[in-house]
Amino acid sequence: MMNDIYYIIGTAYAGKSTMVKLLAEKYDGIACEENYHDQLVDDKLDKNEFPCLCYTRDLQDWREFIRRTPEEYAAWVSGVAQECEVLELRILEDLKKQGRKIFVDTNISIETLKRISDEDHVLVMLSDQMVSVKRFFERPDREKQFLYQLLMQEPDPDAAMANFREMLMRVNSREVYDTFLHSGFRVLLRDDNRTVEETLRIVEEMLRLTDIELVPVGKEDIEEIWKMQVEAFQELLDRYQDYDTNPAAEGVDRIRERYDQPGSVYYFIVDGQEKVGVIRVIDKKDGSRKRISPIWIMPAYRGRGYAQYAIRKAEELYGPNNWCLDTILQEKGNLYLYEKMGYHQTGRVEKINDRMDIVFYEKD
Repeated sequence: MMNDIYYIIGTAYAGKSTMVKLLAEKYDGIACEENYHDQLVDDKLDKNEFPCLCYTRDLQDWREFIRRTPEEYAAWVSGVAQECEVLELRILEDLKKQGRKIFVDTNISIETLKRISDEDHVLVMLSDQMVSVKRFFERPDREKQFLYQLLMQEPDPDAAMANFREMLMRVNSREVYDTFLHSGFRVLLRDDNRTVEETLRIVEEMLRLTDIELVPVGKEDIEEIWKMQVEAFQELLDRYQDYDTNPAAEGVDRIRERYDQPGSVYYFIVDGQEKVGVIRVIDKKDGSRKRISPIWIMPAYRGRGYAQYAIRKAEELYGPNNWCLDTILQEKGNLYLYEKMGYHQTGRVEKINDRMDIVFYEKD
């Protein structure tokens, strides 16, 4: 087992190399970004042992590369991945001697990763399979732009481009996608509405790198969470002026009442030594829906994925199904978060004033 190595596998344009780089920076680790095996692809590499890697090294006329059939291209890509695995394992064996965490955008196969690692050290990141086909030439990579120019110089550029896109479709097929999706490792799907910071937080959680946890609130903490609640909801109170329903307008005694209700538990959302927010769960254990009310993240910590983590952690503690919650209909970010996590609107909407409505959600 290589316990200090974290592997990210998956499809192109899913954010793998970005996450590898950010994780290495944050944890003072080593980043093995895309194609890190290239350091061993030199004149000494045996073309009999590594024919696919040596193919491009020894290629004399690159027009041969773009004129291959889609079947030939797919077979070559598969062969490259197998040969890269050999080189990558050699590199990682040497790097681990440094005693630092290593983060890898890797070609190592699912089968090999199951043998050398575990589910807490492997993450699958996926984008729609057509993204790689449509956006292949959008990146300013020197190699990609070189291939683009070659294609444009062909006698029939349109036919050449169509053939090349078919090549890309072969290696980004639904079958390849589903193999990653059902690998048994945790999977993170690309979401263009998610910030890089939010994605990083989720990746940390999935790789069990984060120190975030839910810590039960004691009675001695009630005044502290009341002050946190007032600060967290003050902006919404100013915006919607819902003085009868907004938590920022409540007194500390209302927190005490909720604290003492049957099945009610407040939790600090803690990252390291920092209390970044609070979530309250109500579970009466009588078959009725479990409820989240309220949840908040302090202003200085928003946009980092803490709310999503806290909800997911609550579902781990209390079970993933039979939940309910409500939120402000006009707060589209809240709606997006809950719906992304599997909650659906019940159809019930309660008008509070001319500025806002409350919308109700359930998760079955």
